[in-house]
Amino acid sequence: MSLSRTLQIHCGCWPKRLKSYVFAFVCLAAMLGITSCRQPPPPEGALVVTQTPVFQSRTKGTPDELDKLYPQGSRIILIAPPYSADEAIVLSDGLQAAGAPVVSWDGRKVYFTGKTLNAKEWQIYEANLKGGRPRPVTSMPGGAMQPAILGDGRLIFSSPVPSTKTNFQSKVPQLFVQTPGKKPQQITFGSMGATDPTVLPDGRILFVGLRASGEGVGLYTVNNDGTEITAFACLHDQPQRLSRPRCLDARQVGFISATVAGQPERVLMSRPFLSRAKLWPELINIRCRSVEPDTGGGILASITMKTSNPASDLKTYAIYHLDSQTASLPRYLFFDDPLWHDVEAVQLASRPTPKGHMSTVTPEKNSGLILCLDANRTDDTQQSTPARSIRIQTTPVPGNNGKPVKIRLEEDGSFFIKVPANQPLNFEALDENGQVLRKCPSITWVRPGENRGCIGCHEPHNRIPRNHRALALENPPVEIPDATTPPKPLAMDER
Repeated sequence: MSLSRTLQIHCGCWPKRLKSYVFAFVCLAAMLGITSCRQPPPPEGALVVTQTPVFQSRTKGTPDELDKLYPQGSRIILIAPPYSADEAIVLSDGLQAAGAPVVSWDGRKVYFTGKTLNAKEWQIYEANLKGGRPRPVTSMPGGAMQPAILGDGRLIFSSPVPSTKTNFQSKVPQLFVQTPGKKPQQITFGSMGATDPTVLPDGRILFVGLRASGEGVGLYTVNNDGTEITAFACLHDQPQRLSRPRCLDARQVGFISATVAGQPERVLMSRPFLSRAKLWPELINIRCRSVEPDTGGGILASITMKTSNPASDLKTYAIYHLDSQTASLPRYLFFDDPLWHDVEAVQLASRPTPKGHMSTVTPEKNSGLILCLDANRTDDTQQSTPARSIRIQTTPVPGNNGKPVKIRLEEDGSFFIKVPANQPLNFEALDENGQVLRKCPSITWVRPGENRGCIGCHEPHNRIPRNHRALALENPPVEIPDATTPPKPLAMDER
């Protein structure tokens, strides 16, 4: 017999006020019982670590990009001080491979990328911090990878998983935001791949953008609703691989450059285009797989030493605790399991929650506006011929380009256009004879109802234009047709 039913039988003759006291006591006891069953806070100083096998077995079939980073047998573990490998809790139990862990801002949840033994596709999983099987939280066609978490707890990830970084085949990876219990929403729409998302303190999403040709790689930011796609850093450097950007502190963003086992570098938040440098210039004979901030202001890095013959080097990756002034590794060794490569480490602790963003997307609209102040404002000091017109073209899917539209620039170089939403846009600046002077590949888009502004065409970074009203605003915006909409049939009197 339930407790509530017992009270009804035995307390029927009690005074009304006493009944209310007893009922309140029972409710309080029930609430305390539920609270006591909640998951306890993680041990102070606990780490979530990705481990890959030292001796790797070959992956069946054609390996994709994640198979190379996290070969069969890779796993996610939870370790607490004194960081004994024998006391590790496996968080990816039952999975064939796992990697790329991320911790929620309150320090109570862990998400990662994983793949089951019989599945061909990677998906995002939520770990059980007490051990046991993780729970899948995505089921994306083509797979999902590289989770990140917004300040409100929503999940960000990249999908689909490419076969290689420079071979996107028919679909390039894009960023998605998923609210629990709802369908994931795509928030990037460019022709470049969008991978390796992370959330900055101001709420923007920082990610790696790479064109399918492999030429042109850089760091970009976007709001959590897909608005205000903006170049952030590294766009004009030599083409190479960039991965795992992380905001290390309020001053700098770190990332890994070059190969899979590359070099740790950083850019300053105040001048990201003009401050790229090695994160630790003193450390020259190292390979680095990841950098992550810790709550004490330091950096957790997965590092191994280079040798003259890397093929014979059996020294494993280990987790070190460093800062920007470090010149000696052994003193800062944090965790090393000699039976595994320890390639990623994230502290299981609460951290300041990033800011939110009030969305400006208007779902019922199918277009947005773009105002350019001066298409002749450029960083090309050798360019003397002014642009007289702009050619705009939509590229909703590869091989299905919209009809290009050529518009005349105003005397001040401005133009004002209305463009289809959620479609890549290609811009070309033309001279008086129609020759291309500059072009911007289709890495830009607008969301429904978004109003965008740009100050130039390949304009100088970290510069502010003069304050004036653009002449293009004197007229309605020029409408660019939607490439996905069939052309309207001509009327009989128009033929």
